[in-house]
Amino acid sequence: MNRAFYILGIIFSVLMFLVSAYFIQAVSSARTADLLSMISYGYENNGLFEQIAIDTTMKGALTTLFFFLFFIVMELLGLIYIQKRDTRICGTISLSFSVIMLVWDVAVLVNPYSLYFDEVGVVWILYAVAMLVFSVLGLVRSGKHLKEVHN
Repeated sequence: MNRAFYILGIIFSVLMFLVSAYFIQAVSSARTADLLSMISYGYENNGLFEQIAIDTTMKGALTTLFFFLFFIVMELLGLIYIQKRDTRICGTISLSFSVIMLVWDVAVLVNPYSLYFDEVGVVWILYAVAMLVFSVLGLVRSGKHLKEVHN
């Protein structure tokens, strides 16, 4: 069962990487369009592109919230079922990182006007890469744990 979660963790980390890259590009494009419309039409633009950037930031933060919650559950199950010391250390590190990212994601959801997704999305991409590494390590360790249990 735990191996399935680590395989899903590999898949979800790649998906999170792609989703985060998409939302970074979308918010960045909307903010650039807002800046260009402000330059072209003066300060009397209607803020349409800024509102699009804010809405896209909210969608991105809500989407990545699902990924953060999944990774927290995955690491908690890994800590419960695998009792090896090195696996518990990796699990604790990745769980701590996931909780910090969850708090940061909630901060983006609470006030999307001050934190746009293109500003924080780079850290989300780094988190996805880190979770890919932790998921691969967990998959390898759970395989070794499975062999030890059956022997």
